[in-house]
Amino acid sequence: MVNSDTSTEATAACLNSAEKYDFETQTWTMLPPMTDARRALAVVAIPDGIYAIGGYDGSKYLATVEKFCLVQHKWTKVKQMNTARCTLSAVPSADCQYIYVIGGYNGQALDLVERYSVLSDTWEFMPSMLTKRFMHQSVSLVV
Repeated sequence: MVNSDTSTEATAACLNSAEKYDFETQTWTMLPPMTDARRALAVVAIPDGIYAIGGYDGSKYLATVEKFCLVQHKWTKVKQMNTARCTLSAVPSADCQYIYVIGGYNGQALDLVERYSVLSDTWEFMPSMLTKRFMHQSVSLVV
């Protein structure tokens, strides 16, 4: 039997799970599930936690952001981005007070850059890139 419900199939390809690797024991363990199942997201790890940013849930592009607190061992939602997107990249600032979200796709390639303040839980637009990009990587250089 063929399932003609493509939305179910698309959603099934999205995950709300995450795994943690322990370098000392060389083992993987599951983290608690995220609130939103997603794919094509960006992830940033900074001292206060792990941030799952944007993505696609099988039917819509996401602006939502979840933070995994290493102390409380749970996911919580933080302020969502201004622009929903998937296949984006993200990098932390050198002082880990900001997360920069770069480009992505939401039906079209994006040149948008947003900055999240970890301290104030707010987003702001930064200058756009010269070229629209998605399915790319970014790095943060400390000089």
